[in-house]
Amino acid sequence: GCGKAGKWEAALQIFSHMLKSNVKPNVFTYTSIINACGAAGQPKHALRAFAHMKQTGVIPNVHTMTALISGCAKAGEWQKCIALLNMCEEMLIAPTVVTYTACIDACRRAGKHEEAVTLLNSMRELGPECRPNDVTYNCAIHACAVARNPESAQEVYALMRSDGYMPVQFTKNCLAQAF
Repeated sequence: GCGKAGKWEAALQIFSHMLKSNVKPNVFTYTSIINACGAAGQPKHALRAFAHMKQTGVIPNVHTMTALISGCAKAGEWQKCIALLNMCEEMLIAPTVVTYTACIDACRRAGKHEEAVTLLNSMRELGPECRPNDVTYNCAIHACAVARNPESAQEVYALMRSDGYMPVQFTKNCLAQAF
């Protein structure tokens, strides 16, 4: 669709036409709009679509929330990402590893390594249903590297290894960058 083609404005026009034609958008429609806007670096439009979604009584799902968090992450809005992650709990939506990783990535982009590590530790406490993966660990290590915090980078690396993940070249580069 328009979102995957990077045509977020066209997606919004189609959405607007749907509303004017009294076609009721569903969770898939809203998630697609949110994803298109977020991927295009337009978090304000994604957040507006989310607000409209809630206003019309359409219940978001984990894909909606992940798309919204990813879009805000790309725009560097790490505080908004954490607020949306917390909102998941309020709405009884179980975040996935992808949801958390997007939030950790937002912290990395903003240079907030402590928040990234806190989120990683929160994931680990949730148990196997939301276990960090190699991408999550590398993102957290990268956050520590960007902040030039070798101690935190090494701690995350130790957690990564204890969870059975092997370092890739990116991991090694991030660890070197932390020093």
